[in-house]
Amino acid sequence: MPDMALSDITVLDFTHQISGPYCAKLLADYGAEVIKIERPGSGDPARAIGPFPKDVPHPEKSGTFLHLNTNKRSITLDLTNDRGRQIALKLAQRADIVVESFRPGVMAGFGLDYQTLNSTNPALVITSISNFGQTGPYRDWRASELILYGMGGELYTTGLDYREPVKMGANVGLYQAGTVAAYATLSASLSARATRQLFPPALPRRSPRCGGRRPRPAPGRRDRWRPANRAPPGRAGAKPKPRGAPPRQSYRRLPHPRLTSAPSGGDCRPARCPVPPKWPHVPRAAGGHAGGRSRR
Repeated sequence: MPDMALSDITVLDFTHQISGPYCAKLLADYGAEVIKIERPGSGDPARAIGPFPKDVPHPEKSGTFLHLNTNKRSITLDLTNDRGRQIALKLAQRADIVVESFRPGVMAGFGLDYQTLNSTNPALVITSISNFGQTGPYRDWRASELILYGMGGELYTTGLDYREPVKMGANVGLYQAGTVAAYATLSASLSARATRQLFPPALPRRSPRCGGRRPRPAPGRRDRWRPANRAPPGRAGAKPKPRGAPPRQSYRRLPHPRLTSAPSGGDCRPARCPVPPKWPHVPRAAGGHAGGRSRR
């Protein structure tokens, strides 16, 4: 078989569920040697996500898991004991990239934080995928596709103008996160190879356009959604416009400050919405709708 674009790159895949495995899958599809590390016994929780042949659950027959982990090698390691940790460090010595999707602090608890891995292999590129980043006030929050879709702003762009906001079907946001992570990982890896050095662990918070400070959103700004029939700021009295096309699979957001959705692992938990949505009553036309049209 001829060499592919990333045939000389080795990736350690410490990810699970959807975003992380999809990131590593994209690298594997272009020839990278990806070694997926799973926990003993249950393995990746994505093994429990369907579809399954004849709707019979089986850890080796999950369509989602097989799709996200094609072209990968796989081993099981218990990272909670010293032997598993030592094996992971030996693998990291010859790897070019590490991708992990644990909660912030979990890798450090395993003794596999950035400083430890970097001391083992200074040329290693490490990508961490988590709900709300490794720092900041939201770093420990739980999230689901619905929460991320709303807080990212996309919830406003889909649906009909006379109905509540809805999201697109399946896990579009999680796949998008995996795609962006793959681009960023490959860019860092190619840059490190070209310059023979890595970026510093923490980039300075400076921006020449903002007086040396990184721009930040106004408090609570990204946590709020504008009702469908409310005009944008500065356009009082403007006629509301339709908000995007009807999604392939819609989920109505509940009219109270708790959103209930099933994360990708199937563990359904209520998630707290930062700001209770308040949707004004919109009278329907005689034809059964307010006459709005959909658009992308």
